[in-house]
Amino acid sequence: MDPLLKQRLVGTAVLVGLAVIFVPMVLDGPVNRVTPPQSEGIPLPLPEARVSETRIPTPVPAARTETARAEPAAVPDSARWAVQLGSFSASDNAEALAERLRARGFDVFVQRVDVSSGAMYRVRIGPTADREGAVALAARVERATGERPVVVPHP
Repeated sequence: MDPLLKQRLVGTAVLVGLAVIFVPMVLDGPVNRVTPPQSEGIPLPLPEARVSETRIPTPVPAARTETARAEPAAVPDSARWAVQLGSFSASDNAEALAERLRARGFDVFVQRVDVSSGAMYRVRIGPTADREGAVALAARVERATGERPVVVPHP
């Protein structure tokens, strides 16, 4: 077949393909976009809540592996307090952080805790006799390291 004829046939096929794609777009006109209905600002009454007598047991939460940022609920006055800087699954990482803190002059200890996913290693400073002392220690640690520690009860 003649190369010139091949080029013309390929060019014609390309033009027909483009026409099939773009001609319907041009002939259909603008696309009408459907907008969601706007609120009229009229409050609707809420359905009444139905109370059933079936009680569903509350699931017990699994042990947390991350550092908790919430304050403890109720701790006896005789409790001691510590400042926690991290919780690691690898003891090497916990010991490395503890060494960096000891180099800055803090009394650091690493506490091993068994959780459902395995052993965790908590890096803590302290303990102190009262919560106010632990809060002051946490502020000092934050100024010295730039990390945000958590005040926790110490067993």
